[in-house]
Amino acid sequence: MRQVLSSEEIRLLMEVGTVLAGAGKTAPAIGVFDALATVRPSRAFPYVGKAMALINAGRSEEACQCLRRAHGLVDNEAPTIDAFLGLALHLAGRAAESTAVLRRAAVADVSIDGVRMARRMLGMEIDGEFAAEREGATALAGNGPASLFVAGRMTGGTGAEE
Repeated sequence: MRQVLSSEEIRLLMEVGTVLAGAGKTAPAIGVFDALATVRPSRAFPYVGKAMALINAGRSEEACQCLRRAHGLVDNEAPTIDAFLGLALHLAGRAAESTAVLRRAAVADVSIDGVRMARRMLGMEIDGEFAAEREGATALAGNGPASLFVAGRMTGGTGAEE
């Protein structure tokens, strides 16, 4: 039996949701990500996409709630959820909680989506270099993770690939 959506269709919908969120069309973007969560409820990417749409709209607290709910659904991708939750918490002004969540994500296997992002946000060593030195930024202070993300220097994936 064929799945409801193919991997290629999932990728295309992720792109549509991301473009909508980037254009400030938060409600339609959330609709796309909610639909993706319906067909792939145990994967992190629809929740991360929705959270990023909410963050882009200045709704970091809602992004935190979305990612906390996702935690129980995607146990095998918890470090990815934690990395983006750490970003949302930081943007919501909850620095201590953000750091704790990022540290939880950072101890996971670096091959897991989001772990490298968490390590960069904490200024931890990645591949023999400290992330803050490599990125030319101060982790979780001054320039922080928000500026790294906005500047397009974060490379943590969403796991949308099947």
